[in-house]
Amino acid sequence: MENVDPRAPFGWIPGKESYRAYRHITDCALFGANVRVTCRQCRSAKIFRGYALWWLFHRKRWDDSLQTAGRRFRCSNCCYNQIGRRFRGVELSVTEEEPTGPQPPMPDRYVWKRLVNRHRS
Repeated sequence: MENVDPRAPFGWIPGKESYRAYRHITDCALFGANVRVTCRQCRSAKIFRGYALWWLFHRKRWDDSLQTAGRRFRCSNCCYNQIGRRFRGVELSVTEEEPTGPQPPMPDRYVWKRLVNRHRS
């Protein structure tokens, strides 16, 4: 386990070990980061807004850990090319780039403010 100060800001910056890494989609949503989903087979990528992705995972009660959230995605380019087998090998990474393509629905203002207030303290 890391010995990182829990009050340190989120996000990793090279050369600064006092920063905490993003570990959940909730962290990405709270700090305005986006999530890049990349297929391991065909290398196609899509970038999702962090808070739209958080709302999808929250509504479906899925685990939003960045290590396990990749199981919920599949590549639309190559998963149907293989007969009888769905390929779900995706990589998740945190990025500051703009989202691409259609996005999941956004949370309403009340739900979003509740999340922000819960993590503010």
